[in-house]
Amino acid sequence: IISKRSGYVNRVVNSDLVAVAKALGAPSDKGAGIEVIKKRGHRVEVGDVLFRLYADNDAKLARAKDMAEKLMPVVIEGMILSRVTE
Repeated sequence: IISKRSGYVNRVVNSDLVAVAKALGAPSDKGAGIEVIKKRGHRVEVGDVLFRLYADNDAKLARAKDMAEKLMPVVIEGMILSRVTE
């Protein structure tokens, strides 16, 4: 799954990652899982790989990919450098 925007990883929604992993067939399918590439605080550019999906068959992979793109468990936002107060 690739990033559609630049910024920094603000958070990773673990419950969404679990849902995607289950769609892939984990934990019963030993070849199913997620490799998280970008973690909280990492700089991200458009097109960077955020995480990789692994599945035993194409149907599970396609279903999990659709789910991951809908949920986007890796949240990308701009970084606050400083706050200006009056």
